[in-house]
Amino acid sequence: MNKILFVWIILFFTPIVIKAAPGDTTIVQTLDFSDITKRRGWYVFPEYTGNWHKILMSYTLKCDPATTQDGYACGEWDYTTYTNLYEYRNTDALYYFIPGRTFDSLTYSNQPTFSAFQKIIHSSEINALNQSYTIGNGSVTSNNIFPQSNHCSKSSFVWQASELSAAGITDTILGISLFTNNPGSEQTITIRLANKTSFFNGSNLDENMILCYHDNHNFSLSGEQNFAFYQPFVWDGVSDIIVEISTENASDNINFLSDSISFSGAYTINFEDQYLAFSSNDYVEVPSEVFSEIDSAITISFWQYGDANIQPSNSYIFEGRDEDDNRVVNAHLPWGNGNVYWDAGNSGTASYDRIYQAANFEDYAGRWNHWAFTKNVETGEMHIYLNGNLWLSGTGKNKTMSGITAFKIAGKANAYGAYNGGINEFRIWNTELDNTTIKNWMYKKIDPSHTQYSHLKAYYTFDEEGTLALNETNTNHGSLVGLPKRKAVKAENLYMGMDSLSIRPQIAFITDADISNTETIQTDTVYDAALSLMISQPEIDFNQQGLSYIIQDTTYIWEHSWSYTFDTALTAIDSVLNTNDGTYLNNLINLTHQIQNYVTPYGINLDLGPDGFTWIYDVTDYAPILRDTVEISAGNQQELIDLKFYFIEGTPPRDVVDFQTIWLGDWGHANIADDVSLPAVDVQLNDEASMYTIRTRTTGHWFGEGENCAEFCPKYHNLKINGVQQFEWLNWKECSNNPVFPQGGTWIYDRAGWCPGTFADTYNHDITPFVESGETVSIDYGMEAYPSNGGEGNYRITVQLISYGDPNFTNDAAIEDIISPNNWEYYNRYNPNAGRPKVIIKNTGSEELSTLDFQYGVNGNLDYEYHWTGALSFLETDTVDLYPIEIDAAAGDNQKFEVSVSNPNGNTDEYPYNNSAVSYFDLPERFDSLFVMYFRTNHQPQENSYKIFDEWGSIVMERTSDELEADHLYHDTIDLPSGCYELFLYDSDDDGLSFWANSDGNGYVYFRRPESSVLVY
Repeated sequence: MNKILFVWIILFFTPIVIKAAPGDTTIVQTLDFSDITKRRGWYVFPEYTGNWHKILMSYTLKCDPATTQDGYACGEWDYTTYTNLYEYRNTDALYYFIPGRTFDSLTYSNQPTFSAFQKIIHSSEINALNQSYTIGNGSVTSNNIFPQSNHCSKSSFVWQASELSAAGITDTILGISLFTNNPGSEQTITIRLANKTSFFNGSNLDENMILCYHDNHNFSLSGEQNFAFYQPFVWDGVSDIIVEISTENASDNINFLSDSISFSGAYTINFEDQYLAFSSNDYVEVPSEVFSEIDSAITISFWQYGDANIQPSNSYIFEGRDEDDNRVVNAHLPWGNGNVYWDAGNSGTASYDRIYQAANFEDYAGRWNHWAFTKNVETGEMHIYLNGNLWLSGTGKNKTMSGITAFKIAGKANAYGAYNGGINEFRIWNTELDNTTIKNWMYKKIDPSHTQYSHLKAYYTFDEEGTLALNETNTNHGSLVGLPKRKAVKAENLYMGMDSLSIRPQIAFITDADISNTETIQTDTVYDAALSLMISQPEIDFNQQGLSYIIQDTTYIWEHSWSYTFDTALTAIDSVLNTNDGTYLNNLINLTHQIQNYVTPYGINLDLGPDGFTWIYDVTDYAPILRDTVEISAGNQQELIDLKFYFIEGTPPRDVVDFQTIWLGDWGHANIADDVSLPAVDVQLNDEASMYTIRTRTTGHWFGEGENCAEFCPKYHNLKINGVQQFEWLNWKECSNNPVFPQGGTWIYDRAGWCPGTFADTYNHDITPFVESGETVSIDYGMEAYPSNGGEGNYRITVQLISYGDPNFTNDAAIEDIISPNNWEYYNRYNPNAGRPKVIIKNTGSEELSTLDFQYGVNGNLDYEYHWTGALSFLETDTVDLYPIEIDAAAGDNQKFEVSVSNPNGNTDEYPYNNSAVSYFDLPERFDSLFVMYFRTNHQPQENSYKIFDEWGSIVMERTSDELEADHLYHDTIDLPSGCYELFLYDSDDDGLSFWANSDGNGYVYFRRPESSVLVY
């Protein structure tokens, strides 16, 4: 049940002051309010000597017009942000990398690696030519069939049925003859024919093309060039015939006798078209600048050729995410179930718009297909086009697509996720292209004549060399990671850059001949490009994020691997292990540790005060990594941030011996529950430690379908130690009691481990009873099973192992915090308060704490005493309500409260420096006479009640829910003896008297003097 305390607080930073003797407190200032956009940097921390009693992190956010996220002083949305520490080990060693690719080790060869491909050469020889029919008189000459300017070309020509019939051709064609007037060299020629049954524009792929000729032909003599088919082609007698002639090794101009034509029946593609072949973790990283103008409309199109031996698989042909790691755009082409998914738009949230349906195998694998994905927020429409035709549509899709900061082609934007196959002609537009435009340009290279050229944000043809994917429109070039291979489209499969011709060659169709056929296997060897290996020295540059790498040298190598020979079905039939000339080892270790996970508040109209809102977080357990020169990041661009660390000298309750991160990342709900993600791992415990804690921090995101997981569904998570479940907790957080209030949006809704405007929940699991020092322990993170319609969403998780020494004290107790009285805004739900002080104590000794004495008071007069009894194990805490104190109202605001503890278990406290604490506080509102409380209920009075407590916690006045009627105004006269009182209004549904996102209606509470219309509170 939520309770609303009707007292107000002046918002400024006055947390408790811990007396830090015997040592000093060292303050490290990292980010501050002057860092308008900076959120990551290098800072010098104290050397770690193990003598820190406590390390506190002060995290302050401030609303300010200088923020750059949007037009609000505090950003509009609830974004996940992380306070991360980046650890780099072995920075004195050389670091090796290939541009766009990193590795731990790389075994190399100094000799080129290669792939060999077999192809069948069908040699057909005409022994006697008995009958042929010639069409055309060869009045002009042309070299457009095999242009010398490019070695790879394909030309397609149409002969109309009327021409064929007039020439005397009836059905079976055994070959063709072409005519030249100059000699040339030998070339590999491929000829395919088809009966034209549908629209043909020279490029669109025709399933009915029949391979009739594939052989080397010698053009050493001019004149009639005969091409005998190894298999005949049967004309159906009514269709036009398409003759396609291609070559991959043209090296000189050959002039063919030709004729002009008056219809569209001649086409040529005369350049070598390259594409990228992806496998494993190959991908192209696209700069975020490409998406700076993408918000409400987008088109992404490309050609793809899925690996038929691997597809369907869980593929990411592209994905883009925002700075909070939320998906903005994505296409699974396909997923493992054979479905094609198009995700687009999240409006800055963790959920996105989606359309999908099942695809045929040939639509995504085994051949080249053209896909285009579009979205228009204004119309709410999403479309998918396959080979120029509308394939799928969706409506009511209005989420915007701004803020893409990470985008990968053939990969998942934020983690591992692959695409296996070829991709070509990748285009990104900040507008929705219509069907006609997509179809008209799918076979063409983009140029300024395109009607939407100004909206083209990225155009990657993949025709260049090297480790960049050049953007044809600007300098936002992509980077090849993992080095996908550049390959040439086979000549007979060329489809891009078609040009129309007004001539076609003179041709003779051979219908009667004596032909002998032979088959031979020809092997073509393709050598891999050398890799540029960069040899560098890591160093710290305070003006740069991450490590900087000073290049010492560059060398060229090939990755040590097997070279394969593939048969005509692309099945490996032979292999050769290339020479092993050595291994480059990278000893540099880059680690990311999460100190905290903070979700920004809904910020429209939010005010965090002139000095901001401060959270204090104990980070003592991170002492082993909070030392020397440290790189830290925190926050985002929604608010200004100030981040400080307070190093308080002294002796801790136990020494922190070691710290390590076991898991840090983002995993799917179903995969965690099914133990696909975060399976058991073995961890070696530090043998210098005697106590061990597993720390978990888990936040659920995305919602929709089934159970609204993972953001809005409570789920039990668990830890197994050595195969036995030892810990289970409900990952669920109460949000309506957040001290950052009132916010916009749905801030009051409880969530999976987090709330807008506060840190995520952290759970510490003491595994000491289940392990032995120095042993190898199995750690397994899991969660409860999900129903058949569930498992949606994802969880952002960190799992950390902290190792400690023995407790440093037997009998020791500490004041952990002062809840009230306190001006610190974090406790504004409990203050101002002039009644019973509320403090938190902790047992910092190994002996169970059963008794403790308190002394406390105001403004230097510690006249009050309290004797506590209880049972606290080592490091357990208790919230203690002390006896009420009298406060001098005449002393005004900013008074000083002091409290100290002594005699733990009746013994001398072994570490007195953590026994005392101080807070500063303001007085609550004062009324010198009776007043009237006006309480209007909403539509749901059964959710509400109120109670007034005196300073001893006794109820002096109340109204229960069964006394209340809906939409009724109550006038209750408050006439009480002098004293300090608290009024609590309760709401069992945690949504208050008025909230925009429910149907409860509106209620209110205010105070007036009797017979007066003047509000007093």
